[in-house]
Amino acid sequence: MKVLYRMNITLGTIAVLSGFILALVYQNTELKIEENKIEGLKISLSKLVSQVVRHSEREVEGERVFYLYGKDSKLLSYAIIAEGNGYQGEIKILVVISKDLKYIRGIDILENVETPGLGGNITSRDFKSQFNNLKILSGVDYIKGKSPSKPNEIQAITGATISSASVVKIINGALDRVIPKLKEDG
Repeated sequence: MKVLYRMNITLGTIAVLSGFILALVYQNTELKIEENKIEGLKISLSKLVSQVVRHSEREVEGERVFYLYGKDSKLLSYAIIAEGNGYQGEIKILVVISKDLKYIRGIDILENVETPGLGGNITSRDFKSQFNNLKILSGVDYIKGKSPSKPNEIQAITGATISSASVVKIINGALDRVIPKLKEDG
C-alpha cells in the first residue's frame, strides 16, 4: 500500500511540474510566435505585390482588410486572410485583390496541415500561380483533369481534389463577405 501511495505522489508531482513548465514555456514563446506570424505576413504581402511600400490594417464591418499602398501613398490592392477547413484541418490563405475588386492578384498559403505530397501541394508555386490575375466574376471555380478554359478557373491538384476544392471554397467565401463591404466602404 505504501508503494502505491508513493508512486501516486511521485506521478502527481511530476504531472504538476510538467504542466507548470509547459505553461511557462508557452507564456514565454507566445509573443515570439505572434511576431513571426506578423513577419511572415509582411513577407507574403511583399512577395505578392512587390510595389508595396506600406500597408494598413482596417476592420471593415467585422472583416480584417489590409490596404496596400505604393509610392506617393497610392492604393495598389487589398488583402484579406481567408480561413476555413481543408481535408486535414484548418487552412489560412492570404488573398490579394486588385483595387478595382475584379481580380485576385495572388494568394499565399499561410497555414495548413494537409497531407504532404498530396493536399500539401496547395503550397506549391504551380498551384498558387494559377490564382495570379485570376478574374473573380461570380467566384473562382476549379476543374479536374483538363486545363482551365474560363478566366475564373483553376486546375485542381491531381489526387488532392478535396484540398483544391477547399482552397477555392475558402477564397470564395471570403470574397463574398468582403467585396460588398469594400464596395460600400469605397
